[in-house]
Amino acid sequence: MRVCDSFVFRGDEKKIAWNFYAKDKVVVSGAGKLLVDCGSRHLVFEFDKRLSVNIEEFPLTDPLMIDSWGKSIYHITFEVDADERTSKYEFKFSPAE
Repeated sequence: MRVCDSFVFRGDEKKIAWNFYAKDKVVVSGAGKLLVDCGSRHLVFEFDKRLSVNIEEFPLTDPLMIDSWGKSIYHITFEVDADERTSKYEFKFSPAE
């Protein structure tokens, strides 16, 4: 699956961020690549190497949230200071081989 985002900046500020969430552990697996541990299978999450990535684990305390998501949720933030006014970024999700 691919998710694409394109944009045109109208002002001087050219910083953009994308946010994703995962219920399973997420680790950086190489330049432009994350690996999501989905138990017996893994998901590869590829992104543009120009993006910086930050992964934060948030422990959950609400029993209803824990029933749905597990004991933690992972917040993934991608950011870039774009050097162009118009740009396009793509995120690709695929099963690990």
